[in-house]
Amino acid sequence: MAFVVGTLVDAHILEKYEDVNDKPTKSYEVVMTWNYIVGGFEYRSDNSVFSHTITYSHLEAENHFKKYAVGQSVKVYFDPLDPRQSTLDPGIKNVPWGGWILFLVYVIGVTLAFYFDTPDQ
Repeated sequence: MAFVVGTLVDAHILEKYEDVNDKPTKSYEVVMTWNYIVGGFEYRSDNSVFSHTITYSHLEAENHFKKYAVGQSVKVYFDPLDPRQSTLDPGIKNVPWGGWILFLVYVIGVTLAFYFDTPDQ
């Protein structure tokens, strides 16, 4: 990943309710939007996969939120092959573990299917 200096144009905490084990549970999402320029083109991003922080703790959301102020300069990491893809934190957070587990189950299933479907020689 490459990086440039951009500007934070919006930051807020969004309260959401979701069902966790059939119980409505409040979660907090820190949502940020930033502008940056790469190769003379200006981009605006709020890449939800890596840049939104979702937590069930309001204190944790506040602590993350306090790191950023609208108008401040921020280091924006972007994909040099597709500068529209960017993040403020290149570390992986809030990985969708369910997706990875389903992928792993799929790979194991395909592997076992090939193993058991191979005719005896």
